[in-house]
Amino acid sequence: MNSFQTTVIVLLFVLIAVVMYTTNNNLMHKLNDIQNEIGVKQEQIDNLIIRLAECSQHNAILQDQNRRLTFRNQQLAIRDVTATAYTMAEGNGDGFTSTMTIPKVGRTLAVSPSLRGLLGKKLKIHGYGVYLAEDEMSPATEGDKVDILFGNIDSALDFGRRELTLSVLWDE
Repeated sequence: MNSFQTTVIVLLFVLIAVVMYTTNNNLMHKLNDIQNEIGVKQEQIDNLIIRLAECSQHNAILQDQNRRLTFRNQQLAIRDVTATAYTMAEGNGDGFTSTMTIPKVGRTLAVSPSLRGLLGKKLKIHGYGVYLAEDEMSPATEGDKVDILFGNIDSALDFGRRELTLSVLWDE
């Protein structure tokens, strides 16, 4: 082998070494970029897992609160009221409630202006049953009051005035 051939072979080895070094260097940079990208994605996944855990905890808390707020007979809200009694004789004489229903003993309940938002709702008067808020008391009535319809004046007078607990029931 002459010196020219030896030089060509050495140059080829050098060229191969340079190409391999450059390719290896480029691959190392790409590998490093991919590892950095994986690190960023892993951090995003870790953050999502933390948020999911927080949401699960929050959901569990909300479910627990919901269980505690769901009362017997699907009660939505409870408040204390002053309850009185009335008969058809105390109405305006037209035979209809303010919501244009025919009043019925054991069903009809009149509410004070402060409770007007309950008109049309089923209300449980603890110890007395479930009534429908379908009539309004006088606009001059102050405070949280209900008026229960009774069939006769004696029953109404026997009932008198009482402090009772009222629950708003879910619509069925």
